[in-house]
Amino acid sequence: MLPQLAVSALQQTNLAALKTLISSKIQLLLGQNASPFLVNQRHQAVISELLRQLPVAQAQLAAAEIPYELLAVNLNQALQTLAELSGKSISEQAMDRIFREFCVGK
Repeated sequence: MLPQLAVSALQQTNLAALKTLISSKIQLLLGQNASPFLVNQRHQAVISELLRQLPVAQAQLAAAEIPYELLAVNLNQALQTLAELSGKSISEQAMDRIFREFCVGK
């Protein structure tokens, strides 16, 4: 079980501790497996999209006046992208790529 950690992006509280905790958990998971995780092109594209989306939301949080509606839209897009990575949902574009790559139904 992971320890609880109070984090605030707005107040910049415990962000370094969160990164350290995530990094140590990843190292622990990688150490338990005989082979490293394989990332396919779809996963790489989703991760790249997340790396593009999250700094936008972070910059909005750092702004003097936060456009909450725009922030909510950007965070929702990032959550949808994250759900696509975990397999909880998948976009139509991703489905098209999967069918194109694996020739399903041919």
